[in-house]
Amino acid sequence: MANHDHDRPQIAIVTCIKNEGEDLVEWLCFHRHIGVSRFVIYDNLSTDATQRILAAVPFRDEITVRRIARSSPQKAAFADALRRFRNTLDWTAFIDADEFVVPLGDLSLSQKLAELTAAGVDGLGIHWRIFGSAGNDTRPAGLVTECFTRRSEDSFHPNQHVKSFVRLSRVRSMVTQHYFKTVGPYRMDDGCAPPQDFNGLATKASFNQGFAIHHYITKSHAQCLAKIARGRPKPDWSAKKYRSPDYWDIYNRNEVEDLRAARVIAPIREQVMALREKIGRD
Repeated sequence: MANHDHDRPQIAIVTCIKNEGEDLVEWLCFHRHIGVSRFVIYDNLSTDATQRILAAVPFRDEITVRRIARSSPQKAAFADALRRFRNTLDWTAFIDADEFVVPLGDLSLSQKLAELTAAGVDGLGIHWRIFGSAGNDTRPAGLVTECFTRRSEDSFHPNQHVKSFVRLSRVRSMVTQHYFKTVGPYRMDDGCAPPQDFNGLATKASFNQGFAIHHYITKSHAQCLAKIARGRPKPDWSAKKYRSPDYWDIYNRNEVEDLRAARVIAPIREQVMALREKIGRD
């Protein structure tokens, strides 16, 4: 499913998940297809098919799984990864399991990161594109990338958030889970350095570097309601434990049709569907 050029930078993803089994096979296969060769997955005590999937995929030797039992696990997981893997991983994305790194043109991820390495750049911020339900009331049978093809306008405020690719050995500190200070330059999508007080939220979303983070934030109406009901991985006493009741109304944005991710996965679609059917998703 992937064609790795060993003369180009090794690409890894670090993520922290809980009960993401329903779309995990697709997420893994999609990112392998665009050039990711290592996954470090912190599992926050999942009770669904997550562990079975990670053990059953044919490329499981490319996946490192670590269990984490924390009420606020993501920041702790990312900090652990920075310490534990800084000398073994190179370019690394810190993203979630409902986020897909999508090339917008012909430039591959490995080519872009090789360009950045040659220029001495150690970090890149890629903006969100928030995707809505595309009219799906319940979880569709198909792939996320082919069933949820409508998104917000780029001017939608949450798209100002970035997620980071960084050279792990060159990270100085984690400011937030979205942004990391690096030894060499960190570049925003517009090519500029982030402001001194940057925390991962830019003044404007842009996509000049040729990549976007497709954030499937709601999926179907039923999936979004379940997401709201289960709350965030935070302590029960936290005021941010549960999303607001109008979360669906805010984020179910469907103004723009965007088929790019579906086109990216199209060459391996049948393989992904067959693998998902074989392993299961629940």
